[in-house]
Amino acid sequence: MSDTFIRTDLYGVIERVSMSVTDLLGYREDELLGRETSQFYVDANDRQQMLQRLEQEGEVHDYEMQFRRKDEQII
Repeated sequence: MSDTFIRTDLYGVIERVSMSVTDLLGYREDELLGRETSQFYVDANDRQQMLQRLEQEGEVHDYEMQFRRKDEQII
């Protein structure tokens, strides 16, 4: 099993993704880089909730959220 990660800047702009993210979301890496993660969230509040948890705990593990794939499927 490979790691699945998306690294962003402070504003949620994608800087790096693992290959498993491209497989999960159905996009090529070059289609993801430079885009805001908010474009993929099903629930627009997920990012804010994750950031609040990060601020409170200093790190975030085992946090789940739903994303919309390129083919519009929700994962």
